[in-house]
Amino acid sequence: MHFIRLLDNLTFEFVSTYPLDIFKYGCSILSCSFTDDSNVYYCVGIAHVLSEENELTKGRILVFIVEDGKLQLIAEKEFKGAVNSLNGWWEWLMEEWMVGMAA
Repeated sequence: MHFIRLLDNLTFEFVSTYPLDIFKYGCSILSCSFTDDSNVYYCVGIAHVLSEENELTKGRILVFIVEDGKLQLIAEKEFKGAVNSLNGWWEWLMEEWMVGMAA
């Protein structure tokens, strides 16, 4: 089983843990913030590994915020294939976030 973990920046102890479902693996992570928003968001790229397949045909981006010292999942989006890098997704994240905030 894999986890997303928030660490204390001085002691490196686990502050918060978010377990991933079985066969889901974290592949990439990106921290970001937005203009006019003081929050920091953590985006995690996931691969869904199916035991009967050799190819990674499913993936997800999970978006977390830290509230009261705990990781809180606030958004997720499924994709075809593993999300091995979030660098190419930055513009999509910005657009999705702004559309979601306006709704």
